[in-house]
Amino acid sequence: MLLLYQESGLIAWLAVPALSPIAFTTLFFMTDYPPILPPADPASVSDSAPESDKPGLRPMVVTVADRGARLLPWLRQQLPQAGFANLNKALRSGQIRLDGKRCDGKERLQVGQLVRVPPFLRAATDTDDTSHEGGGGGNPRDAAMLANMVIARSADWIALNKPAGLAVQGGQGVSRHLDGLLPLLAEGGEKLRLVHRLDKETSGLLLVARHVGAASALAEGFRQHQLLKTYWALVWGRLPRAEGSWRAPLEKRGTGPDQRMVVDAAGQDAITHYRLLAYNQAANISWLQLQPRTGRMHQLRVHCSDAGLPIVGDSKYGAVGDMAAPNRSLAGRSLGLSRGDSGSAAAKGFVGVGSGEGRGGKGRSWGLSRGHLYLHAYSLLLPELTDPLVAPPPAPFATALSHLFPGGDI
Repeated sequence: MLLLYQESGLIAWLAVPALSPIAFTTLFFMTDYPPILPPADPASVSDSAPESDKPGLRPMVVTVADRGARLLPWLRQQLPQAGFANLNKALRSGQIRLDGKRCDGKERLQVGQLVRVPPFLRAATDTDDTSHEGGGGGNPRDAAMLANMVIARSADWIALNKPAGLAVQGGQGVSRHLDGLLPLLAEGGEKLRLVHRLDKETSGLLLVARHVGAASALAEGFRQHQLLKTYWALVWGRLPRAEGSWRAPLEKRGTGPDQRMVVDAAGQDAITHYRLLAYNQAANISWLQLQPRTGRMHQLRVHCSDAGLPIVGDSKYGAVGDMAAPNRSLAGRSLGLSRGDSGSAAAKGFVGVGSGEGRGGKGRSWGLSRGHLYLHAYSLLLPELTDPLVAPPPAPFATALSHLFPGGDI
């Protein structure tokens, strides 16, 4: 007679001598047969399984600029082509993981966390980026532009000098961005990753990681304030003090192109250290050094405007038109600073560095270019470096400095 036998998941028919009905029944029920199990559900893989054990998955690293954002809205921003329904489905099925664990999309993100996204969701965005930017085959002009942007390289990161007008990441209506161009800089199949961001209109130093470990370490370094960022800005008016700090909480208002940050007591804490480098009395323009201690969206622009010192060329926060004088009615409401106090004795020692006194500033352009935002990420100091990485200012910024402060150290 034939018996069905299962061992270690294998099923076989065994030939055995004929048995009486009673003996067969006794043999069948006394034998401990392991159950026949269906194939494992991919979503049931242990939550603690390491990312390295899941081939084909490319984790995304949460940066300082993303801290506090909810997971699902953040994913929609990072993967605009994936679609809301597909993201929700992937979350429900466990295909999207946060630090290796299942998530529902409502989690608040922390710096350095790893978000694992299945390849099919990345494919739509990656394909869209490639079609616009030549990320696969490579556009020679884009490749040359990126090569000229490189300031320094290490085994862990690449430092770039981003031009104004180039978006860092994609989004609604943005088809060309730095994140999509990064494959043109990659070597040996590496995947370059953003660890912080700059506004589209802001020029200057941007760091990208060359592997996941570096991305996580750099993001944590930003969170712990171990990496010091320094910006240069030209602003309308003059500080009442030579240096100090602004602390004004910021909250996001509006959506799409109307979205902006506002000072609100209910917002997230935001701190900026400032220092006056020089002041041109005739033009009523100050050259500031700014060091953000938090990474809020548009933080420097809002803090300057709220102090009554909007950045030159910033039509979004407190200035009417690109080159117009500042709109004082929108500025200086919460920090308690005077608006353009050109007679402040605290700033003495800075006035006169190419101040242009008696040169007749009225009607002069002072080398300013219409449409350019005069905010530049100038330097970044890493713990392992003795000297900071420095990104020279772009031509419009350098030209304005040479007109406003001739003889200054640019």
